Formats: sequence, structure tokens, C-alpha cells
Amino acid sequence: RSKERKKQRLIKENKNMAMIENILKTPTTIEVVFDAKMSNPNGDPDNENAPRQNSEGFGYMTPECVKYKIRNVLNIMANFGEIDPDTNHLYCSPDTYSIESSIRECFGKKPSDFKKLTFEDELAMRKKLCNYFVDARWFGMVNTSYSSYNTLGKIEGAFQLSFPMSYDPIRIASISNTRCCVSSDDERKGNEKVPKNKDRTMGRFSVVEYGLYHMYIQTSTKAILRNGVTEDDLKLLIQTILHMFDDDMSSVRPSMTVRKVVVVRQNRNSGRVRPTDIEDAMVAKLKPGVNNPTSFNDYDLEFKRDMLPDSVEVKEYTMDNPEGVIL
Repeated sequence: RSKERKKQRLIKENKNMAMIENILKTPTTIEVVFDAKMSNPNGDPDNENAPRQNSEGFGYMTPECVKYKIRNVLNIMANFGEIDPDTNHLYCSPDTYSIESSIRECFGKKPSDFKKLTFEDELAMRKKLCNYFVDARWFGMVNTSYSSYNTLGKIEGAFQLSFPMSYDPIRIASISNTRCCVSSDDERKGNEKVPKNKDRTMGRFSVVEYGLYHMYIQTSTKAILRNGVTEDDLKLLIQTILHMFDDDMSSVRPSMTVRKVVVVRQNRNSGRVRPTDIEDAMVAKLKPGVNNPTSFNDYDLEFKRDMLPDSVEVKEYTMDNPEGVIL
């Protein structure tokens, strides 16, 4: 009977969330294509931080890496007042990375201050967390401080990310680097203990010579209803994706660019299109005579609208058309 009561409460909660103005109601898939040139998109800590590559030579990234870059954009937008700070705080903040700090920021109390929560308490706290933290609302969260609570301990994300994969096998260049500035005067002058001609090699790093990557983001209707994700959230997510590499540049990521973002929205009553079918509609082919791509110009990239039914709405976004163009 207790489980049945909880089920009925969840149904009621979902209905209440569905009444939120501007709630995102259509199943949506976001297809993203980006490239990396002489860059390390996502280092593998199990392989000396070299770019990730599978057994067949294709490059890949983790969804968590993409989420991190999106969070960075959100953090910058919040700091410059470009988004509403009241509903777009970061649970996984680049400034704290502390669950305790985030909980205290939202509720004004430490996790240990909450004891013997009722199911209604859990629902109310989860609702406040999702309203306060944009990344909890979008990507979900694991709250180890409340691991004993089913509803509050783990919040499912409304946007689920696939692994970005390269269209073709990538070539990885391993580069050694040396230091120009020595650490002491003895090392600069040279003596018996520190010879002047000592090897100054500091180490090495690896980059992808060139790779064109693709991924998709799929909405979870259940999580949308429970987290209160709106049309404004979708618009903001698209904009953060377009700019997720703008402020992520470093010596090992000097050139990464979002090339195309396509958003496919489905009518719930007209059947469903699988995300993999939408991903297959984004076709990247090497131009004739090109075997080893070295730039984006070596590809013909096209989203084939005719591969999808007329019942879906397709819109393409680029840096030149941030408002989108209907296909």
C-alpha cells in the first residue's frame, strides 16, 4: 500500500509539473557535429591523457566532458548577467565541486541538517533543486548525501547525451615539449651538481591531427515532467552547445569548432523516430580523392531531411544562424 501511495503521489507531481507554463512537450533530439584540429578533445587518464580512441581507431569523447564544457558556458553567461541567476545556478560548479556547498547554497543548511525526510519532503526538495540548479534540471545529479532516499538521492537528467564519435579513424600525434626557463641560477649557470647542458625535456602531450565528431542529445519525457524543463531551457541548451568551445581554448585545444546543430522535434501523436535514425540522417562524406582528412573542407556534410518523415520538425543552427533555419 505504501508503494501504491508513492506511485499516486508521483503521478500527481508529474501532472502538476506538466502544468508549468512553457513546459517542453515534444520529444526532441539534438544532433551535433564538431571538429578538432591539432587538439586533444578529451584526454584519457588511463592512457597518459592521450586523446580517446577505440580499438578500430575512431576517436571518441565522454558525455561528461561535453557536459563540463556546457557548464562552463553557463557559468560565464551567469557571471555576465546573460541568463537569469535565480534559476540557472550550477550544482556542479567550476567554483566549488562540492555537494555540501551546493546543498547549503540552495537550502541554507548542510545535508546533515536534514533528517527523517518524508516522501513529500523529498519531492519538495527535488523540485527546489531542479528549479535552482540548471545542470541538475538538465543532466540530473547523484546526491551521495541522500543516497538512502530513492527520489532525492538520484535525479534523472532531462537531456541524455551519447558518446561523441569521429566519422573516420583519427591520427594521433605525440609531441615532446621542453622548457625555456630554468628553475634556479645554478641550473642556468651550470655547476658540478647541475650541469648546464642537462636535458631540459619536460614531457610530452598528444593531439588529434584532425577529427570530425558527431553526437546526439535525446530528451527524456519523464524527466522533463519531473524536473520542470521548459522551452526556454531547450533554447538555452542549443546556444550553449553552439559556444561550448569558445572559452575552452588551451595549448592542447587550440582549434575545436561546432560545425552544425540540428534539432528534430516530433509530434507525440504521429509516431516516433529513433535517435539513431536521426543521427544517420547527418551524413558526412569525404570528398573525392581525400583519404586522410586534414580539415573540415575535406568533408561534404549534409543533414538529409528526406530520410525523416514529414511529421517531424527539423531546424538547423550554426554560428552564422544562431536563431536556426527550418529544413
